[in-house]
Amino acid sequence: IFDEGVVTAKEISLVWDEPIEFTYDGTPKHVSASVVGTVGDESVHVISYTGDQNVVAVGHYTTTAATLDSDNYRLPSDATVAWEIKKITEKPNITLSGAPFVYDGTAHQPSVTVKVGETVVDASDYAVEYKNNVNAGDTAMVIVSALAGDEHVYSFDQDTVFFSISKRAVAYTSPSASKEFDGTPLTEASCSPDDASSVLAGDEPTVTYTGSQTNVGVSPNTFEVVFEPDNYEVT
Repeated sequence: IFDEGVVTAKEISLVWDEPIEFTYDGTPKHVSASVVGTVGDESVHVISYTGDQNVVAVGHYTTTAATLDSDNYRLPSDATVAWEIKKITEKPNITLSGAPFVYDGTAHQPSVTVKVGETVVDASDYAVEYKNNVNAGDTAMVIVSALAGDEHVYSFDQDTVFFSISKRAVAYTSPSASKEFDGTPLTEASCSPDDASSVLAGDEPTVTYTGSQTNVGVSPNTFEVVFEPDNYEVT
């Protein structure tokens, strides 16, 4: 004969169901646990949780099993799991628009579109930097970098896309000259662009004159016009 009989709840173990690491996809995520260590074939379940559940944003989270559906069992002292929603790490496809670009003395900035798969990445999730984008050539570049912080859902290596800036067309003409034969060379050390607006203010070429005529006759006045940097296609 005993005065009082006490049966206490049996402590069970938890196995957290996979996955506990997710990749962001814009839908709510949660974790759940299975109960092991019951007596016989008794089926026991966790019916409520506390902490982080049904979250969407990138980040680190914790969830705790709170209640079982049987009073014959109790949760372990450590019923908490850490879990994570990770950023999308797929390599993006970067395209530029706005071409063709022709040297005009200003910085050219083509529009940038970043796609991961078929999804267009919002411009708020990456930074764009332009370099070498004034002078003519094939070295103008756009540098795209994913932004840090859990508020941004993409993580990818910095990528560089090159684009071309064409030379500016300009035609130069030297005026005609003449004189009576005197045994010395006839030269004409002057030339000018056919369209004055085709040469930008501040862009001054170096001109080398090689044409001359000493004896009676006619010859072209040859000369070379060189711009530095080489931003003009001279004819």
